[in-house]
Amino acid sequence: MLPLAALAQTVVPSLNHVPAQIRAADGQAQYAEQMAGTDVPDNMGWDFARNQSPWPREVLRALLLPDAEPQQVAIALRPWSRQAGHYLLLACVMAPEYKGAAAASCGSHGRREVVVALLRADAAGRPQLAARPWHEHLDEAHATASSLTLTDHIGEEVPGSLLRWDMADYRLNADTLAFGIRTASFHGYAGGGAWTNGLTLFAVVKGQLRPVLQVPIYAFEDLAGEWNADGTRQRHVTESMAVLVMQKQQQHGYHDILWRGRSGHFTEQQRYRWQPQQQRYR
Repeated sequence: MLPLAALAQTVVPSLNHVPAQIRAADGQAQYAEQMAGTDVPDNMGWDFARNQSPWPREVLRALLLPDAEPQQVAIALRPWSRQAGHYLLLACVMAPEYKGAAAASCGSHGRREVVVALLRADAAGRPQLAARPWHEHLDEAHATASSLTLTDHIGEEVPGSLLRWDMADYRLNADTLAFGIRTASFHGYAGGGAWTNGLTLFAVVKGQLRPVLQVPIYAFEDLAGEWNADGTRQRHVTESMAVLVMQKQQQHGYHDILWRGRSGHFTEQQRYRWQPQQQRYR
């Protein structure tokens, strides 16, 4: 996944002027977390009590990861707003050294197994799989390209922290609806930092839930500049955003997807088409 191009830079007088330059809601939340310690909203669904999950966490663990130690497993669950009666689930099995608190929200550090699943209730109200789930392993120390890694601001592949579900209307064809998972990466400097977000679309293809498209979706950079006479420093701010636009044209029965990126007045775009042999977009 190529990084999102950052082309337009704004210079502001000092650090307290930076927040006003951030247009994206995800960017505002991530900046507040790093700079002010503000908690990022639980948009994945880790908090079962607050989100009123229809099933206990342990029931879901036994369904998807029966051999995993309960204290090493974190589970997020959200109802899929575009498909009634279905739920999006992401489960992490952390390495033993990261069990407990570190596993509570499946942080981006360490080794972990990740499961993405689509659930629905059976006739008795019990959870059942709507498709075969997607499994993969992530390792921060040896990051290789996978569905939940992203390319950071310097072009390195890194495991992304899990930001939120994306339930926009990604209708690939009349029978196939995709959902997204947004991931994030942060790199701090002595005089600023860089944020990178990626988006991975998942869909059920021939009974298997699988990643079908992975793109950069957001980038923000804040770098210290020249010193001012009052002892503050100028800031060089760059923000780039992208959207996915479903197209009428189809290839092999799947709609094309147009990726459209923007940084200031600069725009770029790329069209993705369905590749039947890889069962994904390229």
